[in-house]
Amino acid sequence: MTSVPRDFRASPVPMAPLATRMALRQCQDCPHRGGPCLPGLRLLQRLSQAVGQAAMGPEFEISGHLESESCGQACRLAWRATESGTWVFGDVAEGTDLDDLVQGAALLEHSVQGSLQGAAAVLVARAGALN
Repeated sequence: MTSVPRDFRASPVPMAPLATRMALRQCQDCPHRGGPCLPGLRLLQRLSQAVGQAAMGPEFEISGHLESESCGQACRLAWRATESGTWVFGDVAEGTDLDDLVQGAALLEHSVQGSLQGAAAVLVARAGALN
């Protein structure tokens, strides 16, 4: 795990303010960077903010992937955003099942240790206050 603040409002990464109802719940460091996936954090924050402001409802879901070279190497980010949470996975191999990644992240969300197979970095924001 990383030392990235669990609440985006305290994040040192320069970003626009995040809707107060989403908080970073999980951050698995990228082994390539040796720290948090900064492009992934920015994407996570923007997706969470957009879904929170749009108030799409519980049935809304959007997902996709993008190719990034922000860290000096090619990296495929996969993501899913819903009203209840946002997931971003870094360095995902082509053909990796996004449903499997989201399910794996859910299992790890309350675990102190562990890692997720199929993604080098994992970022999860959830609605509501932190426990």
